[in-house]
Amino acid sequence: MLAARACFKCLKLNHDAKHCREGPKTKCRYCNASHYAIICPKAFKNQAGKPQRSVSTNINVDSLETDVLSTDGTVLLCKICEKEISSDKKFLVSQHISSVKHKSLAERKKQSASPSLIQMRPFLEASGKQSQFYVDLCDAFVSAGIPLRKLDSEKFSYFLEKYCGQQVPSSVTLRLHYLKNIYEKKLEFIRRCVSDKPIWVSIDETTDATGRYVANTVIGLLTATENRSFLLHAEDLERTNSSTVAQAFMNALSILWPGGVKHERVLLFVTDAAPYMTKAGKALKVIFPRMIHVTCVVHALHRVAEE
Repeated sequence: MLAARACFKCLKLNHDAKHCREGPKTKCRYCNASHYAIICPKAFKNQAGKPQRSVSTNINVDSLETDVLSTDGTVLLCKICEKEISSDKKFLVSQHISSVKHKSLAERKKQSASPSLIQMRPFLEASGKQSQFYVDLCDAFVSAGIPLRKLDSEKFSYFLEKYCGQQVPSSVTLRLHYLKNIYEKKLEFIRRCVSDKPIWVSIDETTDATGRYVANTVIGLLTATENRSFLLHAEDLERTNSSTVAQAFMNALSILWPGGVKHERVLLFVTDAAPYMTKAGKALKVIFPRMIHVTCVVHALHRVAEE
């Protein structure tokens, strides 16, 4: 039985499979190496102890694409998707091979096996260089406010690969290896724009989808020729009070000026008219003597209308 269950798929030096470790190793008819069988003979018995059905006689095993499909007479395995597929009818096999997921995986493996990519990969890994396409893709998604998780959509990733001609990364890859660098570049851009110019600061507290308190800090230029503004910092707050708001204010300016906060450059603090915001503004004026705290007129009118 074990000899009949020899390896369906071997990737040269790496046996990419879940091997059954019951019984002795067997010689693989694909890589000529001795290793455990992929599928345990016990998996071919149902609860009644009867053997599972074999590959349908309607399918000509000899005509199967050996680089895509493989069988031992009992199970039909797709090497590309690395899973068992139904062999009851021939059209089911053709349907699987024509599926979007199968074609997408086949194209990815084809690109990853291309000589140019194989030759360049060691140099990229050794130098720590990043794919420019991945950098631009991550930057475009972040700038447009599109969640990176959208890249995990099978249809969307296939669309990008088809018309961009590039392998689309997963959202995890961008978060782990690309997002931080883009964040640092954006911060450097904001620092260059602000430089030593006077600024105004605005903080507003809100709640996210999970109910956490989040303080968003926006800064802007106070010059006659420029009126640009930037979202500088977003911070989770354990609770909402004057102390946490004042701390978020200081944390944001420490990010803007890592070499030391330029207290004389902060001229205006804009918030809503909540009591804890007013209290935070009074406390911060001690540290920023040139700063004027202004509450939002629209928020004040809204509160009057509520009363």
